[in-house]
Amino acid sequence: MCGLTGIVSFEHSEATLRIYEHEGDGMIVFTSPRAELSLKGCHPIQNEGAIQTYQRRYLWVACMEIVEHDAIDSAEPVKTEKEELPLLSDEKFKSNAESWAELILSGKKTTEQIIEFIEKNARLTDKQKQEIKSWGLK
Repeated sequence: MCGLTGIVSFEHSEATLRIYEHEGDGMIVFTSPRAELSLKGCHPIQNEGAIQTYQRRYLWVACMEIVEHDAIDSAEPVKTEKEELPLLSDEKFKSNAESWAELILSGKKTTEQIIEFIEKNARLTDKQKQEIKSWGLK
Protein backbone atom coordinates (compact mmCIF):
# COMPACT_ATOMS: atom_id res chain seq x y z
CA MET A 1 0.00 0.00 0.00
CA CYS A 2 1.36 3.39 -1.02
CA GLY A 3 0.51 6.55 0.85
CA LEU A 4 1.65 9.63 2.67
CA THR A 5 1.49 10.78 6.28
CA GLY A 6 1.76 14.37 7.37
CA ILE A 7 2.94 15.40 10.80
CA VAL A 8 2.80 19.01 12.00
CA SER A 9 5.02 20.23 14.81
CA PHE A 10 5.35 23.60 16.49
CA GLU A 11 8.59 25.08 17.72
CA HIS A 12 9.22 28.45 19.34
CA SER A 13 10.08 30.21 16.06
CA GLU A 14 8.36 28.12 13.38
CA ALA A 15 5.81 25.47 12.52
CA THR A 16 6.84 22.47 10.43
CA LEU A 17 4.91 20.01 8.28
CA ARG A 18 6.77 16.81 7.44
CA ILE A 19 5.25 14.52 4.82
CA TYR A 20 6.52 10.93 4.97
CA GLU A 21 6.12 8.20 2.34
CA HIS A 22 4.62 4.97 3.66
CA GLU A 23 6.94 2.96 1.45
CA GLY A 24 10.55 4.08 1.25
CA ASP A 25 12.29 6.82 3.13
CA GLY A 26 11.11 9.90 1.24
CA MET A 27 10.18 13.01 3.17
CA ILE A 28 9.23 16.58 2.24
CA VAL A 29 9.39 19.42 4.78
CA PHE A 30 7.40 22.67 4.80
CA THR A 31 8.01 25.40 7.37
CA SER A 32 6.28 28.61 8.33
CA PRO A 33 7.54 31.27 10.76
CA ARG A 34 5.42 31.62 13.87
CA ALA A 35 3.48 34.79 14.46
CA GLU A 36 2.12 36.16 17.70
CA LEU A 37 -1.61 36.55 18.15
CA SER A 38 -3.62 38.22 20.87
CA LEU A 39 -7.37 37.94 20.38
CA LYS A 40 -9.47 40.16 22.63
CA GLY A 41 -11.21 38.32 25.42
CA CYS A 42 -9.25 35.10 24.92
CA HIS A 43 -6.98 33.24 27.31
CA PRO A 44 -3.37 32.57 26.29
CA ILE A 45 -4.16 28.90 25.55
CA GLN A 46 -6.96 29.99 23.18
CA ASN A 47 -4.54 32.30 21.37
CA GLU A 48 -2.04 29.44 21.08
CA GLY A 49 -4.77 27.17 19.71
CA ALA A 50 -5.69 29.81 17.09
CA ILE A 51 -2.04 30.17 16.07
CA GLN A 52 -1.64 26.41 15.68
CA THR A 53 -4.92 26.01 13.79
CA TYR A 54 -4.03 28.70 11.26
CA GLN A 55 -0.43 27.57 10.85
CA ARG A 56 -1.54 23.96 10.29
CA ARG A 57 -3.97 25.17 7.63
CA TYR A 58 -1.37 27.37 5.92
CA LEU A 59 1.21 24.57 5.89
CA TRP A 60 -1.23 22.17 4.20
CA VAL A 61 -2.30 24.89 1.74
CA ALA A 62 1.37 25.44 0.85
CA CYS A 63 2.00 21.70 0.57
CA MET A 64 -0.93 21.10 -1.76
CA GLU A 65 -0.37 24.40 -3.61
CA ILE A 66 -3.97 25.37 -3.01
CA VAL A 67 -4.99 28.90 -3.80
CA GLU A 68 -7.91 29.94 -1.65
CA HIS A 69 -9.89 33.14 -1.46
CA ASP A 70 -8.72 35.32 1.36
CA ALA A 71 -10.67 37.81 3.44
CA ILE A 72 -10.18 40.55 0.87
CA ASP A 73 -11.50 38.39 -1.97
CA SER A 74 -14.55 37.24 -0.01
CA ALA A 75 -15.43 40.55 1.63
CA GLU A 76 -18.47 42.50 0.53
CA PRO A 77 -17.67 45.49 -1.67
CA VAL A 78 -16.96 48.60 0.33
CA LYS A 79 -19.91 50.96 0.25
CA THR A 80 -19.35 54.62 -0.26
CA GLU A 81 -20.86 57.09 2.17
CA LYS A 82 -23.55 58.05 -0.35
CA GLU A 83 -24.68 54.43 -0.72
CA GLU A 84 -25.04 54.06 3.03
CA LEU A 85 -27.13 57.19 3.43
CA PRO A 86 -30.91 57.11 3.03
CA LEU A 87 -32.66 58.82 0.16
CA LEU A 88 -34.03 62.27 0.92
CA SER A 89 -37.81 61.96 0.94
CA ASP A 90 -39.84 64.13 -1.41
CA GLU A 91 -41.64 65.60 1.62
CA LYS A 92 -38.40 66.69 3.26
CA PHE A 93 -37.10 68.02 -0.06
CA LYS A 94 -40.25 70.12 -0.58
CA SER A 95 -40.19 71.46 2.97
CA ASN A 96 -36.60 72.76 2.53
CA ALA A 97 -36.68 73.68 -1.15
CA GLU A 98 -37.70 77.30 -0.63
CA SER A 99 -34.84 78.11 1.78
CA TRP A 100 -32.28 76.30 -0.41
CA ALA A 101 -33.52 78.18 -3.49
CA GLU A 102 -33.22 81.51 -1.64
CA LEU A 103 -29.58 80.76 -0.79
CA ILE A 104 -28.85 80.09 -4.47
CA LEU A 105 -30.83 83.04 -5.82
CA SER A 106 -29.19 85.43 -3.34
CA GLY A 107 -25.74 84.25 -4.44
CA LYS A 108 -24.80 83.02 -0.97
CA LYS A 109 -24.47 79.42 -2.19
CA THR A 110 -24.06 77.69 -5.53
CA THR A 111 -26.21 74.78 -6.66
CA GLU A 112 -23.23 72.45 -6.18
CA GLN A 113 -22.68 73.70 -2.61
CA ILE A 114 -26.33 73.03 -1.77
CA ILE A 115 -26.18 69.53 -3.30
CA GLU A 116 -22.95 68.77 -1.43
CA PHE A 117 -24.45 70.05 1.84
CA ILE A 118 -27.59 67.92 1.49
CA GLU A 119 -25.68 64.79 0.49
CA LYS A 120 -23.72 64.83 3.74
CA ASN A 121 -26.88 63.49 5.37
CA ALA A 122 -29.00 61.96 2.61
CA ARG A 123 -28.83 60.92 -1.02
CA LEU A 124 -30.63 63.01 -3.61
CA THR A 125 -32.48 61.52 -6.55
CA ASP A 126 -31.52 62.67 -10.04
CA LYS A 127 -34.83 64.53 -10.23
CA GLN A 128 -34.10 66.40 -6.99
CA LYS A 129 -30.63 67.36 -8.25
CA GLN A 130 -32.08 68.63 -11.53
CA GLU A 131 -34.55 70.79 -9.63
CA ILE A 132 -31.79 72.30 -7.48
CA LYS A 133 -29.69 73.01 -10.59
CA SER A 134 -32.68 74.71 -12.22
CA TRP A 135 -32.76 77.26 -9.38
CA GLY A 136 -29.32 78.45 -10.49
CA LEU A 137 -30.63 79.19 -13.98
CA LYS A 138 -33.24 81.71 -12.82
